[in-house]
Amino acid sequence: AVIEGAILCAPGRLGRVGILGVLVCVTYIGIGVLVPLFPFFATRIGVPPEAVTTAMAVVAIGQLVSTPFWGWVSDRVGRKPVIILTLLGSGVAWLMLGWAESIAMLMASRLVAGMMSGITAVAFAAVADSVEGPERPAVMGRIGAALSLGFILGAALGGLLAGSGEHTDYRGIAVGVAALDLGAAALAWVMFRETRSAAARPAARHERR
Repeated sequence: AVIEGAILCAPGRLGRVGILGVLVCVTYIGIGVLVPLFPFFATRIGVPPEAVTTAMAVVAIGQLVSTPFWGWVSDRVGRKPVIILTLLGSGVAWLMLGWAESIAMLMASRLVAGMMSGITAVAFAAVADSVEGPERPAVMGRIGAALSLGFILGAALGGLLAGSGEHTDYRGIAVGVAALDLGAAALAWVMFRETRSAAARPAARHERR
């Protein structure tokens, strides 16, 4: 599955779904980078260990609240604007984390990260818009593989960036991952074609009512 995800992300395969694979892959590289580094981001500002786990739970709370919301918004305004907005928001969350100097700022950065993690659900919705019939499960599986590939690469990269931990440039890492999110947002703006037709958006509003 991971190999299929890598093939999906290759430049020669960049179609509408291929771009989604790249965007999801990039998003989860950023998430993976944080896994080995987050405790050090927290402890460098004096956050106690129990608060570190609480901060990780805050991300899940943000996801719980935001995922249905972003799906609802994308039904009305389209998938592309939501994907771009969540990528930009993820970059902001990284900058907040890099410059966090208190527990409150750390928690706020994690809440924003959770609230802006709607790209996965919207990406699967975009696949449902674009692919029909027996091919749909296979394509969704490849998007899932791209997600796994990004997480694997990100976790490995995070471990390399951490080094010994004595001289790690945490703000530099935060800026680098934020720039990665910004680049992904620019890629979505330029290359991703909207999958939610304009005609379907009023129908979605009517159905919800």
